[in-house]
Amino acid sequence: MKTDAFAAHESNVRRYSRSFPTVFTKALGATIWDETGKPYIDFLVGSGALNYGHNNPQILGPAVEYIAGKNILLSLDMYTAAKRDFIEVFVNSILKPRGLSYKIQFPGPTGTNANEAALALARKYTGRSSVMAFTNAFHGMSLGSLAVSGSASTRELGGVARHDVIRVPYENYPNQTFDSAGYIDSVLGDPGSGVEKPAAIILETIQAEGGMNTASAAWLAEIQRICRKHDVVLIVDDIQAGAGRTGDFFSFEFAKIEPDIVCLSKSLSGSGNPFSIVLIRPEIDIWKPGEHSGTFRGNNLAFVTAGAMCKMWSDGQFIARVEQTAAKLQRHLDRLVEKFPKCIEQKRGRGLMAGLKCRSQAIVARVHDVAFENGLLIEASGPNRDVIKVLPPITIADDELDHGIGILDRALQEQPMTTNQVSHSPAISPVTIRERLGLISTTDIISVLKGEITALHIKNAFSNEVAEEITQKFSRSPGLNERRDGVPGQYVGASHYRKTAVNYFSDSEDARPFIDMLFGDLVDPVRGIFGALKRDLQHQGIELRLAQSEHGQANICRAISWCGSGPYALAPHDDVAQVLCAGSDFELSAVAENIVGALNFYPSMAKEGGDLRMWSHKPTAGDRKAQGVETTGYPYSTTYLETVPYQDLQLRAGDIALIDGGFIHGVTSKSGGEKPRLVLNSFFGFARPDLVLWWT
Repeated sequence: MKTDAFAAHESNVRRYSRSFPTVFTKALGATIWDETGKPYIDFLVGSGALNYGHNNPQILGPAVEYIAGKNILLSLDMYTAAKRDFIEVFVNSILKPRGLSYKIQFPGPTGTNANEAALALARKYTGRSSVMAFTNAFHGMSLGSLAVSGSASTRELGGVARHDVIRVPYENYPNQTFDSAGYIDSVLGDPGSGVEKPAAIILETIQAEGGMNTASAAWLAEIQRICRKHDVVLIVDDIQAGAGRTGDFFSFEFAKIEPDIVCLSKSLSGSGNPFSIVLIRPEIDIWKPGEHSGTFRGNNLAFVTAGAMCKMWSDGQFIARVEQTAAKLQRHLDRLVEKFPKCIEQKRGRGLMAGLKCRSQAIVARVHDVAFENGLLIEASGPNRDVIKVLPPITIADDELDHGIGILDRALQEQPMTTNQVSHSPAISPVTIRERLGLISTTDIISVLKGEITALHIKNAFSNEVAEEITQKFSRSPGLNERRDGVPGQYVGASHYRKTAVNYFSDSEDARPFIDMLFGDLVDPVRGIFGALKRDLQHQGIELRLAQSEHGQANICRAISWCGSGPYALAPHDDVAQVLCAGSDFELSAVAENIVGALNFYPSMAKEGGDLRMWSHKPTAGDRKAQGVETTGYPYSTTYLETVPYQDLQLRAGDIALIDGGFIHGVTSKSGGEKPRLVLNSFFGFARPDLVLWWT
């Protein structure tokens, strides 16, 4: 699959292509296909922008006719027939049946354009500058929308200060006993609270990016009452939750409220065409002509497809079908919650905007990967990325929904058990660590491979200059990808984990130029050790080479960075289980019968970087099965290890560590603030008495 153009020329900021590493070509309904012809059920739907599925003929049919008729496509805010048709059908099919009366503003084409316009109008209408926004909110990527978003990493973007935002707790934050609405009412009514009366309160009825947190009807009604009481504009950001996603056209209908301003986008066009509108109570529409503008607010093709979508909501059979699909999805998710209590904490969301709150980020990451391998697209949500978003098209066929849920079910089945019950206490195996200063001895390396020592720690093995140069090259690498193993971070290179030989060696060949770029003209410490070890082993009649197959050859290393948090920055694991399950088409699987050496070079470490912890326990196949990690070696529970002695290696930039990967090891939580650690990682070991293989 050819991806060179993306890696070479597209910005490092790309995200979804890293999560779904294939090249897509065609799509229809709830299914999309890649270049190889492999189909995927789409539970991502353009992050909620394709509620009506891909290429819905009821929506795209009128668009094809419109384009063929040489009709106008871009019209700024001039009158056009397509715009008139959209306004009329939106009023007659959407607003009037719900007893709603709004003026319609056409800002720029994106959701954040709509939110920015709503915030500006509320400030103009009230004469106040501040806005009240909620924990875990997400409202867009422009500066005003970033300011009212909750995530720290999101708000830090833009590089300028964001003022005039009052952050308040969403419903059930931080826990279900806290009365967030009562708190808001109190601080707005108390002159001694120190909280200035805001121009507006902006909220999502379901916080999609914030973890699928769902507001109740009673809470929403109370927030509206508070806004009316204190003369504050209520803005509902319905960009992702609206346009049918929850089963109703507007996500707030079930609460029987009438917001002052409503923002719609994403699936509003019904086709993936960029389109947004702001619905404004007539008395608040105090804009002067031309006071708010946007070049692409006259997207006539979107007017056509949005009009076709709105007509669908005049069909009672269509509405009934959406309700049935929503009920069926909820039943499916209830069954998964009941079936996998060790993986899933609770179901979240409403209607066809659903989520599964899992017990760890690692679980979600592995479900994501297994689901993708088996033909299902899902994504993570929440500040800790521990919620699986389930967003099928609202028009999905029953068999497609069942198939997608079946894949999700199988992905959850492959999760390690979180039970701490084991049939016996872990056997203790002595850990012997040898430390050296600056001196790299191949004799020491071979001692690890032969089981004579457990670990080798070489301090100051390569210079600070080399370490800093590698770190800088990594951060600028066009081959940078987001990690998908539950640990926040990035990588350059290929990993054998959960890969067929075909995919692994293909990935290795694709990554080879990017690995070479990490070193450039530098003295390469990884190849230095590889070359020295190769020469010494040759003298003993032993061949050292990179693992290979007809599909390619392994890389010399893989570069990985992360900023871990929680009890461990990297959870306790072993490296043998993954190699045992590599498959018969991998020659490296033979190494698992011997010692799997894990070699790590550390170009970047925070001053208080997490220590490499090694437990005095080398698990057997029975131990892995009892812990539910027989196919992954990850993660071992802290309860399982609580009686096992351990030793810590205090690593710094320029150090090298080689360990017997069969021993359980992890990284402690002293992650040194936000500075990431960078590791160059390789594995090697005896496949035969006369052959040592090296891979990543």
